[in-house]
Amino acid sequence: MISTDWRSFVPLVRMSTVKCPISAMIAKIRDAAREFCARSRVWVIVSDTADLYAGEEVYGLRPPSGVDFCDVLTVRHKGRRIEVRTPEQWRALGYASADTPQYFTVTEPGLVRLYPVPNEDQAGVLLVEVVAQPSVKSTQAPAFLLNRYGSIIAQGALARLLLIPDRPWTDMNSAVVSQRLFEDGIAGARITMEQGGGGASTTVRYRPFF
Repeated sequence: MISTDWRSFVPLVRMSTVKCPISAMIAKIRDAAREFCARSRVWVIVSDTADLYAGEEVYGLRPPSGVDFCDVLTVRHKGRRIEVRTPEQWRALGYASADTPQYFTVTEPGLVRLYPVPNEDQAGVLLVEVVAQPSVKSTQAPAFLLNRYGSIIAQGALARLLLIPDRPWTDMNSAVVSQRLFEDGIAGARITMEQGGGGASTTVRYRPFF
């Protein structure tokens, strides 16, 4: 996936925060981009098909550098979608093992637990889709975030910057407007994704955690 430096977003917010340090702008831009990705689900990472191992119930994706996972969208076994269960529903299940998992639950972002526990090794049968966001220490962002959603992310960053008290650029009223535009942008992007609109996806190597 093509990436771009966070500085590429700075011109989108600089006019309203002229005296703000660049480092502060970048920090708020990154924060806004993380929230945008998590809530809109526009960035999806799809695993390679992975192996199942007898007796191993927990599997996960190791995120690429500069990426955090924030949600699991789907888990598939041999192309068949596995149903998700809440922690409460999961606790009601008794122990079982089988060759075909029926349910999964998310133990942490990018980490899933299967039920029943696999009772045999199976090669290349598991596929996971996760929602991704830039990590808190990332130095770059996917270029599609700037090209397609840069103006929305800029509004989120502006809302954060303009709310900082006692600064030359502080503007509470404008911050409220920017936050509203940011919320509207997230909602619109989420609706587009749910209706099958284009976001961005990439495929990474699936690695089981033991």
